[in-house]
Amino acid sequence: MFDLVAVSVAVLWLGGGFYLGLGWLRFERLRQVSDRADIAMDPLPSVSIIIAARDEADSIDETLNRLACVAYPNLEVVVVNDRSGDATARLASKHIGQVPGLQVVDIQTLPEEWIGKTHALHEGYKHCSGEWLCFIDADVALEPDCLTRALAVVRTRRLDHLCLFPALRTHGPLECAFVMTFAFYF
Repeated sequence: MFDLVAVSVAVLWLGGGFYLGLGWLRFERLRQVSDRADIAMDPLPSVSIIIAARDEADSIDETLNRLACVAYPNLEVVVVNDRSGDATARLASKHIGQVPGLQVVDIQTLPEEWIGKTHALHEGYKHCSGEWLCFIDADVALEPDCLTRALAVVRTRRLDHLCLFPALRTHGPLECAFVMTFAFYF
């Protein structure tokens, strides 16, 4: 009986590893598409980045500093301060003029029929003018060429929607194991 359980667990782990390997190959193919694509799209479509932020004072500065380095000419950023009890709105507002097209929208109340983050994203959408929308969390750090590469994939593959799974920073082996397991099952 013990041998059957051990073999079953080994087969599950090998199958999971094979599945992750296939996913990695697919990811690498997408990276190659963006490398080969004509990234110099003329004209580049406008992109609106919408960030729903609630009590994100610890991370909003770094996120907006990284967005200031994004190499994309047709960009606007909308930070929605979703009823924060900390300095999120003040910290985001200090980046106006440094981050392309930055607007900070302040929400004080949550309508009864809404859920917090969904409402904040909807409010952010109402303040956007971009042809493409990019929803990110307040602790996401985009690489400078991320939008250009993503739009190259969209254009090459003729997509209407693209989801990216970020590289996540972890603190310690348990959190790393949790994140890897989450990514595997996601």
